[in-house]
Amino acid sequence: MSNNGCGGLLAKRLGFAGKSRVLTDLVGQFYTIVFETAFESLGDFETSAKKIMSNAEWQSWYQKISAITESGHREILNVVAEQ
Repeated sequence: MSNNGCGGLLAKRLGFAGKSRVLTDLVGQFYTIVFETAFESLGDFETSAKKIMSNAEWQSWYQKISAITESGHREILNVVAEQ
């Protein structure tokens, strides 16, 4: 299900240009939440990230999420095949 939850809806409302979805893993001791976005190019990602990360509403939401996050990382991947 795409754009579900506060992060996905907020990203869409603020104009985050990529296609996004929120994924959760309910298996194991701890929960994992993944915010995935897809862009046509790395340049599109950079432009969109600068725009959204400078927005006060996004910064407020991100502070709330950061406070309850144990760890995180960012991966930038290249799609080589898609169905």
